[in-house]
Amino acid sequence: MLFGIKTVFIVEHCVDLRKSFDGLLQEAMLLNIDIWNSSAVVFVSKNKRLIKILWADNTGLRLSMKRFHKECARTKLRFLAERHAKEISEAELLLLIEGKDYEIKKAVKDWKPRRDLY
Repeated sequence: MLFGIKTVFIVEHCVDLRKSFDGLLQEAMLLNIDIWNSSAVVFVSKNKRLIKILWADNTGLRLSMKRFHKECARTKLRFLAERHAKEISEAELLLLIEGKDYEIKKAVKDWKPRRDLY
């Protein structure tokens, strides 16, 4: 778990990334994302060269930013006309930060112990 974050959401519509804490928090609230409950929100710029991640801890809001210098991120994110966000995994977030395609097509299913063995 990265920085105590339980769920990560990526925003799928264009957001003005000149916004800082309050503006991005307002965007998250419009999407009904509870930042204060261990959620993080990822914003990607229109040209895919800037990523901002907003999350909260016990002391306040945190904002992390990455700007790609020569090329844009390799994500296949298509921006939607309506406000929308979808949940992604921590692994997908790390891929996005590295500049790779963040979408995992097929992930391993969660393991659950068989109760009949105990």
